[in-house]
Amino acid sequence: MKLLCILFLVLCLGACSREWQPRQNVPLAIQQKLVVEYQGVKSLRWYYDGEYYTAHFRRASYNYLFKFDTQATLLHRSEEIPLRDFPTHIKNWVAVNYPTYQLRKGAIELETLKKDTIYRAEIQRGMKYYDLYFSSSCNLLEKKVVFPEDKKQQLFTGLYW
Repeated sequence: MKLLCILFLVLCLGACSREWQPRQNVPLAIQQKLVVEYQGVKSLRWYYDGEYYTAHFRRASYNYLFKFDTQATLLHRSEEIPLRDFPTHIKNWVAVNYPTYQLRKGAIELETLKKDTIYRAEIQRGMKYYDLYFSSSCNLLEKKVVFPEDKKQQLFTGLYW
């Protein structure tokens, strides 16, 4: 029983690291920017970390994440894309360099102020997960380890993909 209470407390504290915001607490200008971009949004969740508003939602079975500053400027957007639409040259690179890993998910990330397009590929082998970040010309920019407990935390808070 004590272990169960500790586990519950850890999950609750981790979930509070970003504060969920009811829609009415999000400035109207920010909400309107999102509606202009996407209609038919399902499971919309707003988070506010004291500096940025983040919209996390699903549309057509894919996850999206938009980050706005308090002036309604879109800073970052991340869109999960079907693997069939993921760039072939990146899929081939992953197959050659990580032959024992499976490509699980793909996403396009756009840093709007820099106008940089980055492709993110999630690969997995057993309980090992990595996020690989590529430039549009297929150069590996970064490799991040995603620990299983972090993945569960991200899924629990709704902030993963």
